[in-house]
Amino acid sequence: AFSTLGDGIPDWWRREFFGDVYAPAPETTAAVTPPANLHDWQRADVAVVLSVDPRVEAVATTFYTLDNGPATQAEQVDVRQEGIHNVTYWSVFQVGAGTYTEPAKTLTVRLDKTPPAISVASRLPSANPAGWNNGPVTVQYAVEDALSGVDATLGGYEPDVVATEGEEQQE
Repeated sequence: AFSTLGDGIPDWWRREFFGDVYAPAPETTAAVTPPANLHDWQRADVAVVLSVDPRVEAVATTFYTLDNGPATQAEQVDVRQEGIHNVTYWSVFQVGAGTYTEPAKTLTVRLDKTPPAISVASRLPSANPAGWNNGPVTVQYAVEDALSGVDATLGGYEPDVVATEGEEQQE
């Protein structure tokens, strides 16, 4: 008999796996380590561990593709290259002579291992021709991150006021 739930999974298959015609379809889940930051970026190599529904007692073969590459049979995907990557994954479940291929799912991994660049944007007042100031100097910074961007919620970096004497206090 065809599925009573309308998802294409035969009733016999649900009975065989779960003893219940109304059981939800089995699925593969993905766990990402390390966890992403609040903006969904990671800053170290990423492992995506693929796990099959623990209720399934049948043979399950798990596959993935990374950035639409070739299908690979594995239970872990390692992402080491900076950028935005798509991991598509699914499993094929087999019981007896029958199989069920779950619909593929896609997970986006954003990896930026390069720290932001911080530089001096301005020094006011400007130094004299010898490179010195004779009073307090306000230093404004510029922050850039070409891949993941700079968190605008931080409100930028406050300028420093250097009021003590000495060489190389700000570069």
